[in-house]
Amino acid sequence: MFSLSFNQPKFCPTAEWNPYGITFANETTLGEDTTSLFINTNNTVYSVNNDKKQILMWINNSINPNKNISANFVDSASIFVTNNGDIYYDNGYENSRVDKWISNTDTFVNVMNVNSSCFGIFIDINDTLYCSMNDDHKVIKRWLNDSEMISTTAAGTGTRGSASNELNCPTGIFVDLNFDLYVADRDNDRIQLVKFEELNGTTIVGKGSSNNIILLSRPSGIVLDADKYLFIVDQYNHRIIRSRSNDIRCIIGCYGKGSQSHQLSYPVTLSFDSYGNIFIIDSSNYRIQKFDFLLNSCDNSSSVQSVYSSVLTENHPTYSPTGCDLQNYYYEAIQMNVNESGYYSLISNSTIDTFGYMYGGNFYPSGPSINLISKSDNRSGEHQFQMRPFLRSTTANILVVTTDSANVTGTFSIIVSGFNNVTFKRLTSSFNQPKFCPTADWDHFGITFANQTTLGEYASRTLFINTNNTIYTSNNEMYQILIWINNSINPNKIISINFAVSYSIFVTNNGDIYYDDSARSRVDKWISNTDTFTTVMNVNSRCTGLFIDINDTLYCSMYDHHKIVKRWLNDSEIMPATAAGTGIDGSSSNELSGPMGIFVDLNFDLYGADRDNDRIQLFKFEELNGTTIVGEGSSNNIISLDRPTGIVLDADKYLFIVEQLNHRIIRAGPNDIRCIIGCDGDGSQSHQLYFPTSLSFDSYGNIFITDTFNHRIQKFDFLLNSCGEFKN
Repeated sequence: MFSLSFNQPKFCPTAEWNPYGITFANETTLGEDTTSLFINTNNTVYSVNNDKKQILMWINNSINPNKNISANFVDSASIFVTNNGDIYYDNGYENSRVDKWISNTDTFVNVMNVNSSCFGIFIDINDTLYCSMNDDHKVIKRWLNDSEMISTTAAGTGTRGSASNELNCPTGIFVDLNFDLYVADRDNDRIQLVKFEELNGTTIVGKGSSNNIILLSRPSGIVLDADKYLFIVDQYNHRIIRSRSNDIRCIIGCYGKGSQSHQLSYPVTLSFDSYGNIFIIDSSNYRIQKFDFLLNSCDNSSSVQSVYSSVLTENHPTYSPTGCDLQNYYYEAIQMNVNESGYYSLISNSTIDTFGYMYGGNFYPSGPSINLISKSDNRSGEHQFQMRPFLRSTTANILVVTTDSANVTGTFSIIVSGFNNVTFKRLTSSFNQPKFCPTADWDHFGITFANQTTLGEYASRTLFINTNNTIYTSNNEMYQILIWINNSINPNKIISINFAVSYSIFVTNNGDIYYDDSARSRVDKWISNTDTFTTVMNVNSRCTGLFIDINDTLYCSMYDHHKIVKRWLNDSEIMPATAAGTGIDGSSSNELSGPMGIFVDLNFDLYGADRDNDRIQLFKFEELNGTTIVGEGSSNNIISLDRPTGIVLDADKYLFIVEQLNHRIIRAGPNDIRCIIGCDGDGSQSHQLYFPTSLSFDSYGNIFITDTFNHRIQKFDFLLNSCGEFKN
């Protein structure tokens, strides 16, 4: 009874693989030009390092090759291993032959003469050796038990062409138990099936096939599973296709070329291990990637539904889904959390035409193609989109719902089906970012919201207002955080905290309070649902500004050390990394001098009140060189700043700047920079400020300011009649 030396797993029709691969071997191990791969039924992995002229073997699940065979070849393109451990490898580039390494004698022998490289090698159950001659446009074969080393043609004429009996640069080959030959006819963009003892082939996938559901671009590898599903390496589309008569679909690398774990770059060949996992030579990334078979993809016994419903309104943020159109498409970003990684089916139900975009990791409105892993429009039905993305339990899965046309609002629901529950979290700011008209104005005469009796003798600098208009500040004299809930005149919740002087505060959507504990050089958190405290960041100075972005990254503005640091709150390490500044007092584009208030927008761009440099700096995401957008050194220096300490952005990215030593508030847009509050000099009257530090909006657009040296918080009402309409 025959037995195969390679794995041909049997899968269910719904079989799927984790689209995020694990790097099994990298360039350090493989060198720069590897195309060979074979895995036997014992899961021994074979490949080639052409730089070192070595055959590499991973035995018994070894992480590194634990057997290396030095061989006299140049640029070997393919490899095949038989049940007795003999290794057949291409040696045609310079030596015009296929060689065999004999396992039990550790010797080499020539087994086939060729006049070009063999880009595919295969040995069928009858011990017939096949060689795919890419340069000669044909596949040849030779029975290994024949004493004569004479090869015959198995497919192709030797002339480049696309007729049924011709090939054009064939590469990967596979021979089934019926001795039918499958050929990756690379430059004809097709898979050819040549029946036993026939020379005319039939196109079964790709250009010219009768069922041309999917187009191939330079297919380079072909493997069959136990049910004759074809697994095709679609090289120039940088993906893997699984194909049968009525089921042709991408299974790996389905979202374009790249070097991330879910991407491929010019893959060449693939092989199965005995568990159904797929190994791929990812040639231009110089690696072998392993993609795990998902056992639960064949379990259709139960499906759990989870539903998310919401309404797109004019209060939602806007962006351009393509990155090219005007940024006037309303959207909602939703984080989808799963306990178990896998594929989940999503379908929308809406009164409007909705589009869906799934991101793995951060979503950047200014770069909508970054981290995009799946997208779908409403072609599945009226007003609906559907997709089946892979959701990971260890990474943020962010669904962005937007519309077919600009400036459209309406209700929508997302119905998610899978083998486990999905929880949803709308990614929205915990603070208010009102939308104003260009002519927006505020009452110049403020109302004292809280005075020294409430705030204490030591000047209060902390202020935060959430989207429910709950107001937070601190009393440094009494070591308390004060909270005004439901429009209360006096604080109706007081939290006693063991700090000396706190310079900043930030509150998340779940009610957790993050505050600067400068005396202990750390940032602490009061946990709302347990009424307990924990340290979330270690710093070696006071934090004169705190901010948490929508990705749960905490930022601290270190005034005394002239830099801004950050830490992802879901990371087990609590030591921060630098977000801006060098730690040295300076005024260069990468330096800061006494930074205070900070703000991070939805694109993760960082705005810093660079106090002692009299400027506002903008640091684009992952950049350490800033641009001065207002103040000393800006290209549009209409107005001079004197020690800016606070910075807040509204919905249209107008800047509201607390200018401490000019005792006023500045509103700055692209062509509109003007004073809006405290424009008549310092003082203690209701229209004056004295060393203000920070500001915050309520949901109505009213501005609250810590008027520090007047020991008060002042409220300045937004004037509705200055716009005629207002959106928050």
